[in-house]
Amino acid sequence: LSALQLKIVRGTGQMVTVGQVFEPVVLRVTDSSPTPNPVQGAGVTFQSFVLRPLADPPIDSGGESNNGQNAMPVILSSSQLVVTSDSSGLASLVPWPGSNSGAVQIEVVASAGTSAAQQFTALSLWPVPAASVGVAAPVPLAAGVPSSQTRRQNSGNPDFPERSEPQKNLR
Repeated sequence: LSALQLKIVRGTGQMVTVGQVFEPVVLRVTDSSPTPNPVQGAGVTFQSFVLRPLADPPIDSGGESNNGQNAMPVILSSSQLVVTSDSSGLASLVPWPGSNSGAVQIEVVASAGTSAAQQFTALSLWPVPAASVGVAAPVPLAAGVPSSQTRRQNSGNPDFPERSEPQKNLR
């Protein structure tokens, strides 16, 4: 009996808005022959952890209490499900936040046999508010490059040249 391999087919890295349903994550179980063959009837164990989404990394305040490490994730729930692979070696799982409402991060580890494993993440996030009507969302500019509006406002000011001409020595 050859060792099993587990390959991701599709559905990883999903991000949905809170309340939307995830697409299935599909994995294929194969044997370890030089030309891998699908394995029917293999048990694929999906271990899911529903977490509170991690916030931005901490700001280093320079104090002794901040060690520069991110906080440990908060596990809201966990579950385990065994799915049997079909005749094509496929096994799938729809990531599910369970009874947890709001934004969540779902970490899943899938395993088959003694050594085949894959890990993936799915995120359910709050919607990003759209910019107000008639007001463009702010877009960061490259450092040192004034916007066209800034150039217009400073027209004629020698500190803000409109063209890329060398400045004259103003003594």
